[in-house]
Amino acid sequence: MSKEICSGNRLWGDLEAVSFEDQLEFSNIFEMLQETARRHAGFAALSFQLEARPDAGSVTLRYAKYAEEVTRAANLFRSLGVQPGDGIALLLPNLPQTAIALVAASTAGVAVPVNPLL
Repeated sequence: MSKEICSGNRLWGDLEAVSFEDQLEFSNIFEMLQETARRHAGFAALSFQLEARPDAGSVTLRYAKYAEEVTRAANLFRSLGVQPGDGIALLLPNLPQTAIALVAASTAGVAVPVNPLL
């Protein structure tokens, strides 16, 4: 049983690889995510098993939704007064929200992950 976030059924196997030269065009991970979402909106960006049990299901986050959620979280950080160069400690479990918060924090300041499982 899999819960899909954002429509589409494209998976990693169909995703066109981004060359090293293409990666150099981006000044940060947020720009790279935005461009990947533009090119491959329906492709799976992240997939999480909800619990250790196989019957618990999983969540798949598509590039379009991932970029949208990162933008929303980055705007939240900015609205809270986070400035470029500030430090942000993120103490979060391994969930889709953690991946969103890490990229969002890197666009709004400096993210310092505090996760013993990383």
